[in-house]
Amino acid sequence: MEIQTSENRIRDWHFLLFLFSGAFLFFSFLMWCAPYSSDDLEFAALNCSTLKEYAHFALYYGNGRFLGNLCSVLLSNFKLLCVLTKAFVLSSGIVLIPLALGLRDKCCFLLSFILVTAMEPNVFGEALTWTSGFSNYVWPIWISLVIFLLIQWYPTVKAPIKPFIFLAVPILGVASQLFIEHSSGVNGLLAFCFTVYYWK
Repeated sequence: MEIQTSENRIRDWHFLLFLFSGAFLFFSFLMWCAPYSSDDLEFAALNCSTLKEYAHFALYYGNGRFLGNLCSVLLSNFKLLCVLTKAFVLSSGIVLIPLALGLRDKCCFLLSFILVTAMEPNVFGEALTWTSGFSNYVWPIWISLVIFLLIQWYPTVKAPIKPFIFLAVPILGVASQLFIEHSSGVNGLLAFCFTVYYWK
């Protein structure tokens, strides 16, 4: 029985790897073909040569979204980095959604892929292909999924790993606040509840 369970787990991971790889290639091609628009053009025209200059621009842009701004300007100025980052975040997000919800059926992962790729075109364009939209809207969701997954793993991981998860959750919760405002309450409250619940 244990051998069968182990074999099933291997098959599951092979399926997830196949799904992630296929989604990664799909989004890489799509994001490579996507043109710059709106703020992307402004950020791509910046005359910055060092990370410090990019960070200074992001910090004083005026909307409080430091990490969102920094991600936007960096991705807008480095096309390959932009393509690979978007492809990785979206592909891993498709896998993270069912995992964070405690779903393990293959159909759930396929449904996750369909729901993301079949998004309404205007929303897809504003949230995914538009680099500034992606930087401010998608990253906080991805962080929330990671937090949910870490919370699920916490009771079952080995003791030496638990302190790292214990620290990672509130750090991720605070970091998400620097992407967009409405994630502050969600991830901040989640990190607080997690910290209090597992405090020993």
